[in-house]
Amino acid sequence: MQIETLSQTKNHNIKKLKYCVYINLIQLKSKTNNFIFLKHNMPFAYNVYQLLKVVLKYRY
Repeated sequence: MQIETLSQTKNHNIKKLKYCVYINLIQLKSKTNNFIFLKHNMPFAYNVYQLLKVVLKYRY
């Protein structure tokens, strides 16, 4: 029986969340074709996107 520690669970959930946000943003980008819409209507999501862009750039 495998028991995840709290930090493992937290990391796993963060990874899942990042993945979900990223997928949603890709779908949104393909719909709007630019991020002007996102920047004006959802500044938080736009900031998350910018952050993910940096994270993904250095990670892969």
